[in-house]
Amino acid sequence: MQTMAKSEKRVVALVGEEEYLKNEGLQSILDSLQSESSVELSEFDGKTVTIATILDELRTYPFLNPQRAVVVRNADSLLAAGEEPLLRYVENPVGFSTLILDFSKLDGRSKFAKALKKRGTEMRFEHMREYKVPEWLRGLAMRRYGKRLSAEDARFMVEMVGANPGLLDSELSKIASLATDSKAIRRSDVESVITRGRARTVFALTERVEAKRKAEALKLLDDILSRGIYDERAGRVSAESAGIAPYLLHMLNWSLNRMWSANRLISKGESEQDVAARLKLHPRFKERFFTNLRKLWLPSECRRCHREMLLTDRLVKSSGDKVPVLLETLIVKMCARATAQDRAAR
Repeated sequence: MQTMAKSEKRVVALVGEEEYLKNEGLQSILDSLQSESSVELSEFDGKTVTIATILDELRTYPFLNPQRAVVVRNADSLLAAGEEPLLRYVENPVGFSTLILDFSKLDGRSKFAKALKKRGTEMRFEHMREYKVPEWLRGLAMRRYGKRLSAEDARFMVEMVGANPGLLDSELSKIASLATDSKAIRRSDVESVITRGRARTVFALTERVEAKRKAEALKLLDDILSRGIYDERAGRVSAESAGIAPYLLHMLNWSLNRMWSANRLISKGESEQDVAARLKLHPRFKERFFTNLRKLWLPSECRRCHREMLLTDRLVKSSGDKVPVLLETLIVKMCARATAQDRAAR
């Protein structure tokens, strides 16, 4: 996680689509400001607020505190409305205020990005490569909870939960609370939480889809939709479809990519043992994975389901209350079995 020193400049851009890490970066900035003195915090949504309102807030001296922090979520929309007022502010920021802008993307060639590079601070938070997540998780366990987590258990957690930092931290906090009498997290602590929790339900859904067990997969989907899932932006469990759909699609895509990668490596002559090592498959899941691959996941099946995934992703982003139906339709299509003609053509 990136941090900001106390002496940093008064305009900060948090850039990237990894919401959990970006929220961690935001908290580090606020903690740094509050370590100097108390701070009056205001938060706005760039989709609905005007630049004039933001500038008025920044220039209004805080009532009870010596410093003000103004956070603007969805700052992409704010910048799209016109960058000149923000450019002028970056050139001459108010000394008692810190402006923190949350961007999904920021073009480094834009005038604003160039001005920020000279007079402000940019912190980027990209999605971690999956192979890096277990080691990050081990560091988080020690840094935040004071607990040692073995490399094997960290890989097991990522295998079960997925490479989602926010959800992994949520599960890790529960696991650490069980290990109160030890400086190390035990495998029994990990399994007792992971196999019973919400993360297990999501992983079980990907298992049922991999096995093309449609009825069970649909039942698990209904359970997830009714109970909710961890929403990275909100930092809590949410039952909103907008928070559930991206993570479910991410996990299903993760599962599908493993099948596609395994098919590609086997076609190049690699053994199943070598493929398992390359994909870092946990030993307890390896046999089931290759059984499903041989019987159910031809390369043509992977391509077909990938197309369905892309179509669903586009529809979800513009369909509002139809999201549950779209997810159900995707599960049904992914669980459809290849025809005898498809299998013969392999």
